Amino acid sequence: MGKAAVTIEALLGDARWHAERSALREIILGFDLTETVKWGKLCYLHQNQPVALIFNQKHFCALGFPKGVLLADETKALIAPGANTQTMRRLHFTSLSDVTDGSELIGGFLKQAIDIERSGQEVEKTAKDKLTLPDDLLEVFAVDQDYANAFDRLTPGRKRSYIMHFDVAKRPETRASRITKARDKVLQGKGQLER
Repeated sequence: MGKAAVTIEALLGDARWHAERSALREIILGFDLTETVKWGKLCYLHQNQPVALIFNQKHFCALGFPKGVLLADETKALIAPGANTQTMRRLHFTSLSDVTDGSELIGGFLKQAIDIERSGQEVEKTAKDKLTLPDDLLEVFAVDQDYANAFDRLTPGRKRSYIMHFDVAKRPETRASRITKARDKVLQGKGQLER
């Protein structure tokens, strides 16, 4: 049986970062955006395209911009969620005053994000199609053709996930162990995070 669909009401009822999320929502609803749930988060659309997301993290509440890399950010307030993130940028809030004091900045980013959607501007993604296999993995593939063929059949996203998982290991022993442990999943066509 599948997981029940998350509703706007359920997300609004979450006690974590409630005051901060409510204040963000109030600012966002002042713009001509449609509120919905996408990716399990409060999502705000302009002409059916995601412009902003509100979500909880353990140590902060965030306002994410799916095309945030295109936003002009002289204040350097926007943060990339991870080292390999190409497009998303977000603002972090740890108190209600962070939101209220930053309302002008938030509004400016929302206006820019809407203008980007109106213009049809897209983010040019580069790393997605340019995968560089680690030398450790190539060495394994040289003696294990089944593993190499199965890896080649994976989707680009699954390949990228495995490569990042292997590459972040600092010690050669750890990389070798990760590559060995991944073999069965790769042969099954599964991604690194799939069960």
